[in-house]
Amino acid sequence: ASSVLDFDLEASRKSKKIAPDEKDKRDLLVYLLWEAGRFSNQEIGFYFGLSYSAISRRAKVVHDRIAVDNQYANQYKDLKSRIKV
Repeated sequence: ASSVLDFDLEASRKSKKIAPDEKDKRDLLVYLLWEAGRFSNQEIGFYFGLSYSAISRRAKVVHDRIAVDNQYANQYKDLKSRIKV
């Protein structure tokens, strides 16, 4: 999934701050995993270098943004259609 979005998971995990466009990509990936329900917030957080509570916050932010931002919603739908979680 990270390659579909051209997202460097390892670089973002090591960095304390990431660029806004990279943050959007990361958040889409987090939401994809969170929505699938196969991983705990703690497990997802481990891969992204985030706390389990940050995963909940990121998931809510993406969920709310998808509801109002058609371009972001379409980006998520495209990602989801290309990846089987």
